[in-house]
Amino acid sequence: MAAAGVALATVLALTAVAVYRPERSCGCALPPYLDNVDATAYRWLSAVHSGDSATAWALLTQDAQRRRGDADRFRAELPALAARYGDSTGRWQVVDTRTQGAGTPTEVFLVRVTTKDGVAAATGGLTVHSNATREDAGRIDPDLGEPLQITADTGGPLALPATVRVTHAEGRWLEFLGIPVAAPPEHSDLRLRPVQDLGGGAYRVENANPDLAGSGLVVAILVRPDGRRAFGAVPVTFRSP
Repeated sequence: MAAAGVALATVLALTAVAVYRPERSCGCALPPYLDNVDATAYRWLSAVHSGDSATAWALLTQDAQRRRGDADRFRAELPALAARYGDSTGRWQVVDTRTQGAGTPTEVFLVRVTTKDGVAAATGGLTVHSNATREDAGRIDPDLGEPLQITADTGGPLALPATVRVTHAEGRWLEFLGIPVAAPPEHSDLRLRPVQDLGGGAYRVENANPDLAGSGLVVAILVRPDGRRAFGAVPVTFRSP
C-alpha cells in the first residue's frame, strides 16, 4: 500500500502541472482556483477501486447521490465503475472547464487516458463541480451522456490531418481535442485546429500544435441537450505540423 501511495502521489504531482485548463472567465471575478480538481478525481477513483464506498459516496455531488437513491445502492455499483475506468495506471486529462471565476459554479470535465498494448484509449470521463476556490476541492458526477462514435473516414489507422466521422453528436459546443499518451506541457492548447465541417457528420481535422506528437487520441466533446457531458475518442498518430 505504501508503494502504491507513493506512485499515486507522483502521478498527482506530474498531472497537476500538466493538464490543460481552458478557463472561460468573465473578467469580473478572481481567477478560478482549480488545483484540487485532479486530486479529487484521483481520490474518488482510488476509493472506487478499493471498494471504499463511504468515501466514494461522500465525494459525489448531491445530484449524483439523488440519482442513486442511497449509499447501499451505490455500493453495489462500485465493481461496474471500477471496470469502466480501468486500472490505476491511467491518468486524468482535463478537456473542458466552464467557469466565471473564483466563487462561481464551475464544471471541469475530465477524461481517463490509458494505454493497452501501446494503443491509447479513453476509458471513461467525469465532471468535477466546485466553486473554484481553495476551500472547495469539488465533488464528482460520473454520469455522462451517450458516447459519441468517432471513426476514420478511411476505415484504417488515423493520422492527422484526416477526415473523421462523428455519430450520435446531438448537442452543442462540439469540439475536437488532441490528447497525447504522455501528459502534455502545462497550459498547452489541446484543441485541434483547423476543423472543417464537411456535412453529414464528416469533419476534416488538422493539427497545428507542435506539442502534440506521437501516439494519442482524438477526443470529441459536447454537451447533450439534457446538460450532460459526452465524449468519444479514437487512437491517432500526431504528425508534427
